[in-house]
Parts: sequence; structure tokens; C-alpha cells
Amino acid sequence: MSHLEKLLTHADYLKKKLPANEASFQAQTDSFSCLLASPGKEDAHILSAGDILKLYLSLADDAPAAREDLLPESFYRTCRFCSPEGYSCPDPEDLPHLMEHFSSQIYFSRHTLHPIELAAMACKRFLDISPFPGKNQELSLLILNYLLLRAGYPEITVPDEAKEEYHKALASSRSVFDMVPFSEFVAERVCEKLESLSQREY
Repeated sequence: MSHLEKLLTHADYLKKKLPANEASFQAQTDSFSCLLASPGKEDAHILSAGDILKLYLSLADDAPAAREDLLPESFYRTCRFCSPEGYSCPDPEDLPHLMEHFSSQIYFSRHTLHPIELAAMACKRFLDISPFPGKNQELSLLILNYLLLRAGYPEITVPDEAKEEYHKALASSRSVFDMVPFSEFVAERVCEKLESLSQREY
């Protein structure tokens, strides 16, 4: 199933996450867009650890149905983890604190970062933490697209021909502790998608 199809699967969940008077969801050609009707009004929590758990459970194989009483930390990985790029992720005992901080970081950065930078930061930061035993890559892209769509930008994908550039940008941002390389990669994908959507209209 393509990433876009997975995003469409989560449309109902994302719609429930945003207050009804703030968001309008519509299909635009073959893509899914979320536009905030009242961008000045903010949610108390843009994306909490509980929200991320619900997304994880919807992706994970043989996972229990999402319930309000499920604790996110019950599903976090219990062993050390290295990303495919060789990055060493945090120890399991640090995950509950890091995920709570991750949610707060998104919320408090929404006024200081451009929406594309915010989405790129959240994607990279989630991959740095990689809290779950699997599906972290898929979840990072869902989080990225959730924040893009929430700000009125189109969702993006990482096609096969761009995967090497994606990994280089991610590695570069990690090595120099600078979000610019990865933010630029995301911004280029957004520009490509906007151009593609524009061409369909004419």
C-alpha cells in the first residue's frame, strides 16, 4: 500500500483530532488535503504521545485496537536500536520522557519555525528517537505529512529515486546538528508537489 493510501486511511482519525470548526477536509484530484479554516486558533496539543500511539497501532500487525486507557510506554521498544543509517537511538528507559518532550517541542516550535521546517524537524526528531519496535519510518512520514497538511501544504512522498538524497540529507543534519539539509530536502519535495498539482489544473 502506498504512503498516500495509508494517509487516506488515517483521514478519519486526523479529522477527529482537529476541532470541527477549525478544519475542512477535501479530496483534491487524487490527493488528500487538510486546510485549517481558522489558522490562528491552536489545539492544546498538536500531536501527543497518545495520538502517535494510535497511529502506530493502526499500522502495526496484530496490534490491539486503540483505546483511551492504553499507555504509550507499554508499546515502546525494550532494547537498543540502530537506524538503517547507523544512528544509535536513545536507551529504552529514556523513551517516555523523550516522547513527551517531542510533543511539547512540536507545540512550542509552531510559532518560531516555518511550517515546512516544523514538519521536517518533527520527522527527523521522531526518527532520532524511534520509540517503537518497528514502523518508525512510516510513522515519521505520517507525522511529517500531518503537520504539512495541517498548515495547508500538500502531502509528500519519498520516491525511490529520491531515497538516496533523503538519507544523505538526514545524515547531514544529524552530523552537523543543523536542520537545514533535511528541511531543504522536504521543502524541495513540497515545491515539486505544488508544481505537480498546479500543472493538473491547467
